Amino acid sequence: RGCQKGPARAVMAGRADSGTQFEAPGSRPTSAEGKIIVPKKFIPARSKSTEPRLTVEVVEASLSRSLKSSDVRKGGSISGNSDGENAGSKGPKFPLLNAAQKISSDPSPFLLPLQRVYSPSLLINHVKSTRSTVRIAPVDDAGVPRSRMPHSASNSVDESLRGRRSASQSLQASSIQATSANNSLLSVTAGQMASPSMFGTKATASTPTGRSSKSASLPKRESFSRKERSEQNKPNKMNVEEIDVFLPSAKELKEAKELFRQFDTDGDGMLTMAEIQASLYFNNVDFEEIQAIFGPSGIKFSQNGNISVEEFATYLCKRRRENANRQQNSHISKHSKVIRVYVSSCMHQHFSERKVLHDVVFPKLMALAETVGAEIFPIDLRYSPGGSEDASQTGPSQIEAMNELSKVATDKNYIFVGLIADLPGECVLPSELSQSEFETLKASSKIIEAASDEKGLTDAIERLYMLDKNAVVPTYVLQNGSEEEVSMILRAFAEQEGEDKQIHSSFARVRAKISKSLNEQELTKCISLGLELDQAKRTYIFIRNVDSMALDKYHSIMPNKTDDETLQIIERQTNFKENVVERFHEDQVYQYRLTYDSNLLKLHSVSTFNQKATIEILDQDYLNLFSHQVYECLSSQMLEMMKKPSASMIDMELEAHTDLLKRNAANIFRWESNQLAHDIMDYIRGSPSRATILHKASSMTDVKSKRKAKEEAEKQAVPNCPLVVTGMTGTGKSSLLAACAEKFSYSKEAGHCVLIYRCVGATPFTRDGRLLLETLCEELARVLGQERTGPRPASYNTLLVEFPELLRVLSNKKPVIIFLDGLNELPRTDHARRLSWLPATLPNNVYVVASALEDDPQAISKFSKQNIKTVSNLDPGEYGEIIDHWLDNYKQGLQPEQKAAVLENAKSMATDACAFRSYLRFCFDEATNNVSSFAFPDKLMDITTTPGVLVYECLGLLCVARNGLSEYELLQLLFMEGEGKHSKSFPYRMFNRMIHRLTPYIVTRERDYRTVFSIRHESYRSIILNVPGFQERIQEWNRMLAKFYWNQRIEHQSDLLGRRKNIRKLRNMIYHQINAELWEDVCISLCDLELIQAMCEAGMSAELQRMYTTGMKAVPADLVSSVDGVEVSYSNLQSCYRFFIRSLNALGQHSSMIEQPGLMIQMAANEPENTLPEIQAGKILSSSSNARVWMQALNKPISISPLSSVLVGSRSVIRCSHISDDGSVIVNGSDSGDLYIWDSETSESVMSFQAHKSVVNAVRFLSSSSRILSAASDNTAKIWDEPTTSCIATYKGHSSPVLSLAVSPDEKTFASGAEDMQIHLWNEEATTLHVLKGHEGPVRACDFSPDGLRLASASLDKTCKVWDLESKSVLQDFQHRGKVLDVHFFQDGDRLITASAFATCSIWSTDKTEDGGLVREFKTGSGSCFSCSLMLQDSLMCMASEGGALSFWSVDDDAPSPALSIAAHSGIVFKTSTSKDGAWLVTSSADKITKLWNIKAISIQMAHERERKVPEGEEGYEHEAEPDEDEDEENINGKEINENPVWIQSMALSPSGTYGVSSSEDGKLCLWDTNKAEMVMRCDCAHVCRVACFPPHSDDVFVAACDDGVIRVFKIPEMLSSGSGSCSMEIGYHDLCIRALKFARDGKRFITGSLDHLAKVWSLDSISQEMSLQGHEGSVLDAEVSPSMNLYVTSSTDKTVRVWNAKSGKEQWQGKHGAYVYACGFSPDNKRAISVSGDRTVRVWTAKKGECLHILKAKSALLTCAISEAGFLLCSGYEGAMHMWDMKAYEAPPLDLVGHDAEIRSLQLSRFGSYALSASNDGSVRIFDCRSGQPLGALPWPFAFTSMSSVVDQERAICMCGDSEGNVLIVRIHGVHDILHRHISHGDSLLSKK
Repeated sequence: RGCQKGPARAVMAGRADSGTQFEAPGSRPTSAEGKIIVPKKFIPARSKSTEPRLTVEVVEASLSRSLKSSDVRKGGSISGNSDGENAGSKGPKFPLLNAAQKISSDPSPFLLPLQRVYSPSLLINHVKSTRSTVRIAPVDDAGVPRSRMPHSASNSVDESLRGRRSASQSLQASSIQATSANNSLLSVTAGQMASPSMFGTKATASTPTGRSSKSASLPKRESFSRKERSEQNKPNKMNVEEIDVFLPSAKELKEAKELFRQFDTDGDGMLTMAEIQASLYFNNVDFEEIQAIFGPSGIKFSQNGNISVEEFATYLCKRRRENANRQQNSHISKHSKVIRVYVSSCMHQHFSERKVLHDVVFPKLMALAETVGAEIFPIDLRYSPGGSEDASQTGPSQIEAMNELSKVATDKNYIFVGLIADLPGECVLPSELSQSEFETLKASSKIIEAASDEKGLTDAIERLYMLDKNAVVPTYVLQNGSEEEVSMILRAFAEQEGEDKQIHSSFARVRAKISKSLNEQELTKCISLGLELDQAKRTYIFIRNVDSMALDKYHSIMPNKTDDETLQIIERQTNFKENVVERFHEDQVYQYRLTYDSNLLKLHSVSTFNQKATIEILDQDYLNLFSHQVYECLSSQMLEMMKKPSASMIDMELEAHTDLLKRNAANIFRWESNQLAHDIMDYIRGSPSRATILHKASSMTDVKSKRKAKEEAEKQAVPNCPLVVTGMTGTGKSSLLAACAEKFSYSKEAGHCVLIYRCVGATPFTRDGRLLLETLCEELARVLGQERTGPRPASYNTLLVEFPELLRVLSNKKPVIIFLDGLNELPRTDHARRLSWLPATLPNNVYVVASALEDDPQAISKFSKQNIKTVSNLDPGEYGEIIDHWLDNYKQGLQPEQKAAVLENAKSMATDACAFRSYLRFCFDEATNNVSSFAFPDKLMDITTTPGVLVYECLGLLCVARNGLSEYELLQLLFMEGEGKHSKSFPYRMFNRMIHRLTPYIVTRERDYRTVFSIRHESYRSIILNVPGFQERIQEWNRMLAKFYWNQRIEHQSDLLGRRKNIRKLRNMIYHQINAELWEDVCISLCDLELIQAMCEAGMSAELQRMYTTGMKAVPADLVSSVDGVEVSYSNLQSCYRFFIRSLNALGQHSSMIEQPGLMIQMAANEPENTLPEIQAGKILSSSSNARVWMQALNKPISISPLSSVLVGSRSVIRCSHISDDGSVIVNGSDSGDLYIWDSETSESVMSFQAHKSVVNAVRFLSSSSRILSAASDNTAKIWDEPTTSCIATYKGHSSPVLSLAVSPDEKTFASGAEDMQIHLWNEEATTLHVLKGHEGPVRACDFSPDGLRLASASLDKTCKVWDLESKSVLQDFQHRGKVLDVHFFQDGDRLITASAFATCSIWSTDKTEDGGLVREFKTGSGSCFSCSLMLQDSLMCMASEGGALSFWSVDDDAPSPALSIAAHSGIVFKTSTSKDGAWLVTSSADKITKLWNIKAISIQMAHERERKVPEGEEGYEHEAEPDEDEDEENINGKEINENPVWIQSMALSPSGTYGVSSSEDGKLCLWDTNKAEMVMRCDCAHVCRVACFPPHSDDVFVAACDDGVIRVFKIPEMLSSGSGSCSMEIGYHDLCIRALKFARDGKRFITGSLDHLAKVWSLDSISQEMSLQGHEGSVLDAEVSPSMNLYVTSSTDKTVRVWNAKSGKEQWQGKHGAYVYACGFSPDNKRAISVSGDRTVRVWTAKKGECLHILKAKSALLTCAISEAGFLLCSGYEGAMHMWDMKAYEAPPLDLVGHDAEIRSLQLSRFGSYALSASNDGSVRIFDCRSGQPLGALPWPFAFTSMSSVVDQERAICMCGDSEGNVLIVRIHGVHDILHRHISHGDSLLSKK
């Protein structure tokens, strides 16, 4: 490794590749001092009138003149004199000003800033050309071209610029000299000037004459400013007020005109084409840019072929801005983690190095990349010497290699590896030649033929190059030819150096394209691009030098070379290497020196057409060193790239849609005359046209005119309703919407509006309705500048509420315009397809423009008819016009016969006339795939549909791939089937050509941090898959993809970057498994707990839920098999799905909790024993390799929770609900008159709509689930069609609110009961059949008997009647004690059950043969029972109480109490209903919530309850409310009893964590054994225990402070031995309730604080009061004993904190706060007192004197504090606030522990402050790492936690929590013991670090 010292050199600003340029009209004169003279008028070499036509004769004449004016000697060095034959050429009179003269730091103001930027030339993009394209430079906001070299460059960059100027001076001086054969290495020819190479010559610092050659000192160019066009300039035909953002500023235009006036030779202000060519060439504008400027859509000349200077300057400046915009909007890979490694080498000389790279380095890099979630894609730029297809074992051709390198400009992640050998690489023919160059090439070939024996040269050139008329400027392109012809041309022009002096003077430009090796071209181009992109540090150069190799060995490598020629080549390559070394930093250049040894270096013989022999290195030490250093360079660079933070998925989503908007807008056809576009633009401006028409109509007097005006207005779009554009596939809907969005973004109004664009189905976040709404809400919230509230990720039901609310709030500030393209792309199983989230009436200032297929989705019919616009199909007469339009966009031509062929192909392929435009575009893309005018395109039908054909396999894989495939993935998939394994060249050459073949059908996009190939349009996918041979292989391709992702890891892990999820696998694998019908694999994947965890961590829980629902519907229900000894079955899939839904419901209440690492595994571990999730979690957690922090609920439920789903989203009380027969759909009726339809599987809202104008009292599904029956207080009952939400019939027979409904078994007769005390029987046509009268009160419920012959009705008149429907008479009348609210028949029809007041349900016999009467009565508590249901074949009955509880009774048992009671709701349960199959129970309540219960799980839980052993005399294990048995039920009519469990007031754990104590509001005090996780004793306590506490060093005693002020002591051994929970002793008392109790450190004394304003100190040993601390004027809320036990501190509601002397009991000082002081304490060193207040502050006081040292501010009111022995202070309060301070550095900002969403009242620190445990009202207990503030674990709970106690030390970590429902949870925390021990051992260092 080495670096040669010397002046640094920079890449010249000229073209890096040998692009073709126009001939220079002349050159600029120089003065005697060598300075450039800036002329007032630039005089071209030819005048306007005498400009000759370029012909062969003209070229030959030019060659002759050049020969006469040249004086080139054949030897010696370059000299400035002209004496003798060795004199150098004086050159033309005006030497050409090349690119090197324009890069000084002092540029001329006359040079238009046209710095080149390489725009994307990917093979797959909407610009079809595969040629390297250089565009006019982008400008920044100030109008200044953005340089790729930063202004704040380092010293090395300054030196580089100085070296560049020196090089430019030398090149300019040498450019006017002729070159000799012997000194070609030291000069630069005109051709090299036109296409300069940074390495072609070793530049010197002085001219050949020794005089200093300096660039002219030119005035500094001022920066340009940007000015918007005024609204009156060029008004749009569509009356769209737009701003021309591309119009140059006045200053910019002035400078441009000054420049171009220099080329106006006659001063008439007009420029000819020749003068324009001269000006463009003068400014080094790229050839393709010149082609575009003179093309059909370029500059327009007058009839005499002239254009004014002002017009041309305006056009060119405007074009520069357009190109800048195009460059910015081009698809540049910004977030991709694919790293492309380009390797440039001399093919035959680096045989061994390339082999090492492919066999050793790249496999290791790929393995490393996999660990960091990246992909390595190596590109070996080995080239084919010509266009021959025979060279199949070589790399890409010249054009393929150079175009591949052009991707560097669009690659965020690339590395370039340059290999340089002793000899230059092989030369190649240029892929393109302009017409002038081609004619020059032919003329020169004739001269060579005449002067040598080389015959057939001209014919070979004509055969190899053909004229492509499809290019904007016709160009000659290289064709496939024989190696013999290629070699002949190369020998004639590239290798015959100096033999004929005519060649060098006249053929310099063309020869420059041939003489440079491709290795040199690649290095020059890639490094130049790297400089422009400021990424030159990603280039590494490896130089190999072989010493002591004899000249004859070189002759063996290069036969047919003379000694002089060989030495020239060696010297040129030496200079090339030296310049490379000088150009780069020493860390980028590696040099190796080998001594020639025939045993270590093997020379192969030269093949027939190869220019040089193959060199094989056998020195293994060198190869090992080389491979090691290459790997180190590439791996370090790769890891550096991957360290950069990744963009969020939301940001990538927004960028993807911005890119789609630009792409789609470019395809708009006939924008100016498009009436529908005018309507859309009018709509998003508020429909002023409609308002104008209506305003005029209001003033019209003529009735006919007025009616006509109103009819015209009805055709205009309504502003407050979404506008939907419909049409067949391929009619241009996407282009229309994108063009309207883009045009509006340029308008004046855009600055005051919010514009949002979504292309549905085009990205992962738009393929699902929930994710689509998530991104829309996120973008709206960002615009509002506010954070979204509520848990994240939000549920679909939450988004349904959030989205319209965000629209409403934002629309109050500014108009909101949303474009939604392709609503029909939403999955058919997605409820978002029903468009319930898109209201038919929008808020003011909100405009939504959407597109969809005709009547797909059907929900678009709910919108106003005048807002549904249809795109008409393309007229046959427009076919040719649209082809011309596309050609103009592509900047490409087609010959008339090719256009006709496109049309004929489209007609032959089209199967649907309505979608003909899609087929036409499809065939057009095929015809413009870089097809020359003399060639025919490759067609889809030409692909051989045989398995194994690469193009066929690749296209098929891309068609079925869900999210596209990256280059690496495609290669791996093709390798999977064994294709290409034998050929090392396959990974690049064949793949590259295969992708080029597929260019018409695919496009590049960015997905999942990958740049992927995907099908260009969904219509293309349909066209391809309809071709015979494709449809049959879809399942097989899905199988390949499923297998491919199956073999990948779920996550990547590296020491440097940690764990990263494999997003590609998580998003795609299950999808392809389902499509491939791999049912066993689907079950295995969806039952894989680690996969579930990974998807949740990656934020893909919504996608996982969609995969579950899709898989559940697809997998056969009878699937049962075994894979590797593991049972695979549909029941296991169901079990895992239910677990996932339960976890989703639990974790979804907490923001981002579901995304925390390991939490789903923890949830599975806390499932009941022996369930599938619990078994899997046990295996994962028991594995030593998966040690993690997790929280185990020791007293977890013994059965699965019966609660399946919670349906939240209603804005009013839910009074009724019903579940469909199959249990898939639920309907609710609310007080607002709305009907809500839910998916019972996903808990998602399917649809909500306004059904009635008043309260909905009853709903019913008919058996088909597609029709709904509803009854409401608006006196009507209605039948609805569920899919379209349209009303089928309305029954208006009642005169008062309709309260109940019933449907006969045959569904032909409906019964409705109302407040008019009547029951009406009616049919589907809403015709009354009969009216039953007899009740004396409102009819609340009715039900048909199973045979349909009887009807039971329940009324508030306290009766239940059974009617005979034949005779319409009452059969039976059952009297009740209270109002009857519900009634149901048993399945046998002989019994019925009623629900009535006094919490009673009754079973009645309806048997006609016996006396009907009461069979049994069920009673629970008090209040009314509003509903009841029968289930499990009428063996189980459910009662819904007024208090929100559900009671389940066994119908056949005589048990006096229910078998199971569940606190289901917080309000009245109005209705219960069961599915026909008996699997599901639905409850709806006044708390606006509907819940779905699993009846099977309820029965299992009932069985466990029966088996549960209850201690004698005890009612239960936990704190439960007990009803008053003595209460007279006659006196509780209408009284609501709170049946909810009670609040847990206090928790306490013993020091060892063995015992725990809990106290509740009902006065119960319970003792728990934490090891057994059960209650062992219920203590006798006459009053509510407010606080309980254990002494610090004893597990045998605890003290309870009660509401009566008494302090009670309980001794645990005595209690356990006697079996009695009696109090051992009472120490003393306060007058009022005790609020605080804390022990001193010795455990002998404790202090209490009470509501009586006193704090007292007690002795536990003497059982007495030691002192009373008097002074507070309010309740004492907290008290603490100092560590040294010499001080006490108390805090109070009097807003003070007071410190007392422990000996005297006197107050030492008091401090004040602005609110209640809730907590207090001492620092571990006893020097500071701490107080925590509701005034949002923590105050630090001196313990002895009370001086306030620090006031620490918090975000909210603080309630608690905890202090560790290590000196850390942790405080918590409202809104989930948790702040931790280092008590030795209060001035440092606190560490915020983020996680909770609600008030935190329970908080504890571990002994040394390493961990913090907290329990919150948000229903979660969490553990935090106090060093980093990161949450380590969390355990969700359905209820709010009210108290907590914990023990965290070296041996254990356990906590007890109590909630608001009387439950006690015992939690063991795993995975903190060892970490805690390490923290303790390094406590001092931890503090010092803090």
